[in-house]
Amino acid sequence: MAGQDITPAEAYQKAFEALNNARQEFRDKTGAIDNLEKELKETKGLLQKNSGELETIKQQLQITITEFETTKNELQSVDTLLKSQLQSVDALLSKGLSDIQSIKQGPLAPGTEIVREVHPLALATNDEFIDVNGQWIAVTRPVYSTYDYTATLPGTQRKYKLIVRQANDGQAPRGDVSKYRLFYPWVNNADNTEYPGNLNWGSLDEGGWDTITLDHITNPFNQDKHGNSYWRLEGFTSNCTNRVFSVTLMVVDIIS
Repeated sequence: MAGQDITPAEAYQKAFEALNNARQEFRDKTGAIDNLEKELKETKGLLQKNSGELETIKQQLQITITEFETTKNELQSVDTLLKSQLQSVDALLSKGLSDIQSIKQGPLAPGTEIVREVHPLALATNDEFIDVNGQWIAVTRPVYSTYDYTATLPGTQRKYKLIVRQANDGQAPRGDVSKYRLFYPWVNNADNTEYPGNLNWGSLDEGGWDTITLDHITNPFNQDKHGNSYWRLEGFTSNCTNRVFSVTLMVVDIIS
C-alpha cells in the first residue's frame, strides 16, 4: 500500500474520538479545578477559624499576664509588709531580751517598777462617768481575772495597780474625804483595807489620777485570804463629789 489512505468514515471516527477525549479531559480538569476551589474555601475557613481561636488565646494570655503581674505586685507588697512586721517583732524581742538581761545584771535599783500589762476595766454602769457622793458605791463591774498573760520577770515581785481617772470638787481643809476599797461579791464582803483618794481642790470639770497599789494582796483572787474568786472597786466620799471616768488595771513587776 502506498500511503495507508483512510476513508472519510474512518477520519470522522477518529475526529469524533479525539473530540470525546478532549471533552473528557476538559471535564476532568474542570472537576479538578472545582475540587481545588472547594479545598481552598475549606482551607480559608479553617484558617479564619484558627485565626479567631488564636486571637482568643492571645487575649486570654494577655489577661493571664496581667493577673500574674497583679499577683506578683500583691505578693511583693505582702512580702514587704511581712518583712516590716518581722523587723518590728525582732526589735521588740531584742528589747525584751535586753531588758531581761539588764534585770539579771542588776543595773536597776530595787523597787523599780516594770509595767507588764495594762487592762481597762468596765465602769459599773453604761454612763460615761460615775459620781461618788456620800456613800460607798460600785465604781467597776466585777473583775474575774487579773488578765496576766506574761510571766513574772526574774528577780521581781508581781503587783497590781489600779489607776483611777477622776475629778472632784473636794477641799481637804474643809474635811472632805475621798477613798476606795475592794468589794468581794462572792462573799458579799468588803476588804478591810481602804485607799485614800486625791482631792484636787478643784471642780468636776478638772481632773487627776488616783493610784491604788494592792500591796496587801499578792493575788486579788487568793481564796485562802478572802474566800472569793472575783472583786470590784468601790468608792466613797463625804462633803464632796468624786467623778470617776475610767479605771485601769496595771500589772507591774517590781525589782526586789
